[in-house]
Amino acid sequence: MIVGNIHHLQAWLPEPLRHAIEYVKAHVSEQTPLGKHDIDATTCFI
Repeated sequence: MIVGNIHHLQAWLPEPLRHAIEYVKAHVSEQTPLGKHDIDATTCFI
C-alpha cells in the first residue's frame, strides 16, 4: 500500500509508478470503458 496524494507525487516513488499515475490522471475518466489498458506495452497496464 502506498499512502499519499496523486496530485503531489513524491520523488521517492519509482519512475514507472509515477508514469502510470500521471497517465491515469490524464487519460482515465468516468467515460473510460472497463478493461485492461496498456500504458507501456506489457510492462505497465491498468
